[in-house]
Amino acid sequence: ALRLVRHMVVFVPLALLYVPLRLCGVRAHDFWWQWAIFSIENSGPALVKLGQWAATRGDMFPAELCKKLSQLHSGARTHKLSLTEGELHSMLSHTNYRLVCIDAAPIGSGCIAQVHRAIIAPKNEKAGGGERQIAVKIVHPGVHTAAKTDIEVLRFVTGALEYVPRVRFLSLRESVEEFASLLHVQLDMRIEAANLERFSSNFENNKYVSFPKPIRPLVSSTLLCETLQEGEPLAEWMSGTCTANTAQKREVARLGVSAFLEMCFTHNFIHGDLHPGNILVVSPPGGNGPMSLSFLDAGITSELSTVDRQNFVSLFAAIVQGDGRGAGRLMVENSRTRECADPGAFCDGIARLVDSAVGHKLRLEKIQAGNILAQAFALACMHKVKIESNFANVCIAIMVLEGVGRELDPTLDILEAAAPVVLRNLVRNNFATAFHPAAP
Repeated sequence: ALRLVRHMVVFVPLALLYVPLRLCGVRAHDFWWQWAIFSIENSGPALVKLGQWAATRGDMFPAELCKKLSQLHSGARTHKLSLTEGELHSMLSHTNYRLVCIDAAPIGSGCIAQVHRAIIAPKNEKAGGGERQIAVKIVHPGVHTAAKTDIEVLRFVTGALEYVPRVRFLSLRESVEEFASLLHVQLDMRIEAANLERFSSNFENNKYVSFPKPIRPLVSSTLLCETLQEGEPLAEWMSGTCTANTAQKREVARLGVSAFLEMCFTHNFIHGDLHPGNILVVSPPGGNGPMSLSFLDAGITSELSTVDRQNFVSLFAAIVQGDGRGAGRLMVENSRTRECADPGAFCDGIARLVDSAVGHKLRLEKIQAGNILAQAFALACMHKVKIESNFANVCIAIMVLEGVGRELDPTLDILEAAAPVVLRNLVRNNFATAFHPAAP
């Protein structure tokens, strides 16, 4: 309750003063935005995560809003290194490494932790190895308490919204519970270290995708030492501050879509926080050769159960094949509740949406996936087809992917890229079902 009151005290005045300050001129308007960003950064990880997502939705929110909120991708609050540096020294004292130096200023900061560039070396010089540059990720002090209270506020708000009949079928409460578990997982650097190792193993044969590698035993619940990844933040490519040409941007967009599809359909282990601040573009030495992508901050991941994965592949395959009614039927069949009075009308509505998308071959310059998903959600509410939280999470991932793709290459054909992978998985699912039918 106190956290909710705190948020109301902070954000209600912001909302009330927006129009008056905007009317007072550019300086007053800029001050309002500085105030807003500062308030979000100091209001807990949940609100920062929401702001990061909104920054990628240029088709849903005004350009000014997206530009201002994009500061949350890499400009989150920081803490003084002196508050947590002792933990690093304590950890190193029990290993064969010594700290040569560490930059006081972080090279990146998020709502959970901040990252510092450092150099370590073996204590025993005869052991070899020499000095090596690393990245040290340190959890902000007090963030555990802030995260817990933010989740309680979200639970209260979504609990109240559950009393609205049409909203109840969006699985908001389930989504908050899943988000809560993901957020708590992200607070433990040991879990992120394990995720990074799994991603590295999954993509070990893909020379165009890389992840930081944890440096063991320099890992604890609040501190993670990992290999330093060099590259340009994708956010700079999207903002136009880099000198990349159109062909290079298209190549990066293709690499990003390919990596996401591989995570989703090949490995069933998906990076759950793919905003532009967590992706680096790595250019080849001298500019000769193909580019590659490095993915950071793997604390949040998604993994579907066998049944959910089969349902997701079947649903995506129906869209790829232009079978809108089939996609709608799958959504009805997989709904947890059976309150849809007219499944045929719902399927007809989904069919019209899919026909519209497939008619443009899901080229981002022709359609806006965010609007299509919003219409699908509206149909689900109207016909009482309850949307499961795992489906909603995949939709959000696709929406973020679309936001990035639209900035880099609006001609990118998502269906063309996804079709071979999706259909290959569909055949595998059908084969597995034929020989190993699911229990009733």
